[in-house]
Amino acid sequence: MKYKFFLFVFITYCLVLNSQNTIQGKVFYTISMNPISNKSVDSILKKQKTPKHVQPYVRKMLQNSKDVMGVLLFSNAESLYQVENKMKNEGTVMSVTYLAAGAKSKYYSNSKEKDYFKQIEVGESLRVEMPTLEWSISQETKMIGNYQCFKAVARQKVRDDKPTRMVEAWFTPMIPVNFGPKEYFGLPGLILEISHDQFFIKATSITLNPKEEIKIEKPNKGKRMTEKEYTEMSKQFFKNLERGKR
Repeated sequence: MKYKFFLFVFITYCLVLNSQNTIQGKVFYTISMNPISNKSVDSILKKQKTPKHVQPYVRKMLQNSKDVMGVLLFSNAESLYQVENKMKNEGTVMSVTYLAAGAKSKYYSNSKEKDYFKQIEVGESLRVEMPTLEWSISQETKMIGNYQCFKAVARQKVRDDKPTRMVEAWFTPMIPVNFGPKEYFGLPGLILEISHDQFFIKATSITLNPKEEIKIEKPNKGKRMTEKEYTEMSKQFFKNLERGKR
């Protein structure tokens, strides 16, 4: 049984590689988060040594868990994901879900050229390479809409000072492309669900091969750097910020 399963996965992966030159699509995802409790917020504020005058704003931001919509476009061997509903900041509090969903970042994948990066906005634009996760595919299945999906899990490193987190994905070989939302890709089928910690992404609308051709615009703003270089740059930024407070 296990042999047949892995043979199925191998054949599906070969189909993915061949079909990505012919299939196009647009997928809308709902991104949601479980509300953060007052106790957890208190702990975060204390740990981060958040100044008292900004604590009310940070508290509102952390507890604003309104759902966000993201969209994935794919065409041939390329895909592009970004948050769909742009927030209007006038008179509103930034949503923690919006930040977790990607905010203003654009996530680009090119499976043919093995080029994976995200263009982020941190005062300036930067293009940061995204690592490929090592997925472990199980025989567990479930239906998501009209699509049979398989479960896959992977360990994801977020920060050097934190343990890796377990990411759970559900993908469907019925749509043979190896794309997904945000930095999640590399499975033999379109990823329809992602979950980790208190964070959830779920496909709510899928359009395949629309009449109007989908064109992927590869992000090209900002300096290109590795994930390690970006991590080091971020560490240095916060070190300088701490020194400035003293």
